[in-house]
Amino acid sequence: RGILEFSYKYPGMYMFHAHVTEFAELGWNGMFEVLP
Repeated sequence: RGILEFSYKYPGMYMFHAHVTEFAELGWNGMFEVLP
C-alpha cells in the first residue's frame, strides 16, 4: 500500500488502471476528476 501525490496541468476526468497482470486481466480501472 502506498500514497502517491501528483499534479495535473489540465482539469478534467482521468482514467487509471492496474498494471499488475492479475488485476489488469480482471479489468480493474477507475476514474477520478481533477478540479481547477
